[in-house]
Amino acid sequence: MDDEEILNLYHDSEFSETSILELWHEVANNFDVPSGYLRPEDELADMGIINFTEDHPKLEDITDIAIERMKALNKPINLQDISTLDDYIRALAVKK
Repeated sequence: MDDEEILNLYHDSEFSETSILELWHEVANNFDVPSGYLRPEDELADMGIINFTEDHPKLEDITDIAIERMKALNKPINLQDISTLDDYIRALAVKK
């Protein structure tokens, strides 16, 4: 899946295209997964992102990034409500 296909998934959303792609690639890069391999319905726990009981360095990295994004957006986000890549994007993407 290339960037155009990723954006097509969110064509009717209220989110910035730049923000969508940035978040998508952020997850891919953090977990060393090719961005084209990911799908919106992918469970992030399978990649160790949302499994807070696991001591995983990549979990710390993505959690720190999400916390910084929440601060920048100035909105509370419960990270435990994020279970899929789509949830991650919809929670943290910047609106158009």
